[in-house]
Amino acid sequence: MTENKIITFSQSNKIDDHEKQQQTSRNNNVNTIINMAERLSPQAHEEIYNSLPTSTNQRNHPHSSSRPSLISKISSAKSLSVPRDEQQSTSMTPEEITTSLKENVIEALKNPIVIAIVILAVIVIVVGGALILMELNLLTLSNEVQHAFWIEVLSQVLNAIFTLLTIVTVHSRLIPFRQALQLQYNIDGDNEEIKTERLRIIKKYVGWYDPEKDSMQLLLWVLGLINLNTVAQAVITCFLWGFSAYDGYGHIVFRTISSMHRPNSVLYCFVAVAILTSIVSGILILSRVTKHRQHPSPQHNHNSIDNTPVIVVNGDASSPITVVIPPEEISTTPY
Repeated sequence: MTENKIITFSQSNKIDDHEKQQQTSRNNNVNTIINMAERLSPQAHEEIYNSLPTSTNQRNHPHSSSRPSLISKISSAKSLSVPRDEQQSTSMTPEEITTSLKENVIEALKNPIVIAIVILAVIVIVVGGALILMELNLLTLSNEVQHAFWIEVLSQVLNAIFTLLTIVTVHSRLIPFRQALQLQYNIDGDNEEIKTERLRIIKKYVGWYDPEKDSMQLLLWVLGLINLNTVAQAVITCFLWGFSAYDGYGHIVFRTISSMHRPNSVLYCFVAVAILTSIVSGILILSRVTKHRQHPSPQHNHNSIDNTPVIVVNGDASSPITVVIPPEEISTTPY
């Protein structure tokens, strides 16, 4: 995520004539803000300047002009003066959380991909549950041949779904794994440009990965488990499609490509590998995502109005003035 440019400076806060002293402090710090904003684009510089009190920005300055649309969203700096500890401790009520969840669910269901995933998940739950019940003989049919036949049908349906998902996502498993291996073993030497590009590719496919908080070894472990799951799924598919299923009497109940007996003991081993790799990699990813949410990076914390970064002024000495500028406004050279 592109970092916002954040500029801070402290105000004096005296008890005697507090309001006048605060205004004077802001007026005296105009040049300080301008100097600290040297590397910002003219528009961003203008936003900082125009965010100050009217009596201040009436000074003769080469960039004084009408306030940009971003600043027009702010009625006054004083109205947005909120201590930083109060901003961080603000929490949603249970009703607001419920409303937010409902809105997010409704919005997500407008996406065809999400709908497809939900449908597949329901099928997996229903078919998987029925398969487990039949394997444990908690759900039986009157005919043993029919019982074995439907166990095979349910197994083939589940395998088809997981095989389809694996084929669709195999590129997003292999590409970051290859890039991570090349970074881990320093294939590119001192070429920082290529290393940066490899990190960009990794983050494109591995959304939870944060190079500042997660080690490359952890990333390789997770991606290794995910790719091992891919291999296990491929082997399972070969067994289910390449070997026929027989009942306890030696009769074929489900014919596939070959009439050869399926080596069930080997098949079950790969099923166990597929399940374990999914569980372990999922736990590792969930633990990192939870850790990131508990300790977010500073660049992820910014205030906004209608999703637009704005300028917030904290009016006491314990909370310095903070100016948050949109990343697109940052210039690499002074003007």
